[in-house]
Amino acid sequence: MIPSNFVPYLKEVISSYSSTSINVLVNGLDPSLLMTLDNSKKIVLYRTINELLVNMKKHSQCSLVVISFKKNKKYLEIEYSDNGGGIASDALILKNGLQNGKTVF
Repeated sequence: MIPSNFVPYLKEVISSYSSTSINVLVNGLDPSLLMTLDNSKKIVLYRTINELLVNMKKHSQCSLVVISFKKNKKYLEIEYSDNGGGIASDALILKNGLQNGKTVF
């Protein structure tokens, strides 16, 4: 179920991944960007961001995370970046979870 205060809820979830050693920054998360999304897209957005942050916490060993939201014509673009070490392409196992690509909202 999507809370009626989705944007503050999403901000709170994202900020919960900040700690004394990890700084999570959010840019451009304007409520008007997300108000037009239907509930199924909000669920996908929430789950995707949560999965990114769970993976960051488990694997990234970063100290800084930036999540940026931007309206591009009729699409919402979300960019995630961190200063972690990354993964060697030969060690990458594609199974469950996120894969590099774009999801259009």
